[in-house]
Amino acid sequence: MTSGEIKSGAYGSHQDYRTWRTYDEYYNREEMWPATEYPDADLHYMSEAGCYVVSLCIMMRMSGIVAESDFQKFNPLIFCEKLKSGNGFFNDGSVNVEKLPEIFPLRIVDSIPYNRDDLASSLSEGYACQIIVKGRNAPQHYVVPVKVTESDVEIIDPSWDKTRLSELEPIWIVRYLKNEEITNRNL
Repeated sequence: MTSGEIKSGAYGSHQDYRTWRTYDEYYNREEMWPATEYPDADLHYMSEAGCYVVSLCIMMRMSGIVAESDFQKFNPLIFCEKLKSGNGFFNDGSVNVEKLPEIFPLRIVDSIPYNRDDLASSLSEGYACQIIVKGRNAPQHYVVPVKVTESDVEIIDPSWDKTRLSELEPIWIVRYLKNEEITNRNL
């Protein structure tokens, strides 16, 4: 069995990317960012610092940047292994965002201050979006917007299980990614 792979039938709802959570025992069996590989990392487990990578995985699946729906072939652990093999992490374990387009079929479009109307428009145009808010144990926290409603923004929160953006404040930045390839690409 390779890293990121699990036995058939053992993952229940893991097949649904909307249920991927940083605190899931499956993602925390071993250190994601061990000190031997990431000497400047203060946090080593997905449960400690994984909201960024798990939210990236969710937004890539949700937007079709990664079309693979089989959990055995794409999940947060496999995503991290791909980042590691493509030098997608710095020595402190943070993601080297500039490497993402070299590893995955995406284009980083922009990171701009939050604006509800811009977010609604971008989601309707097929952009993958990630919202950055104030963190608890880290300076920032990352969530994925799903839908802008009349009264709020529905989100997937990979760490705190919040479902509405109004539950998280302050809201700082929205990062936009776009699928670079229309056709499916095997990852």
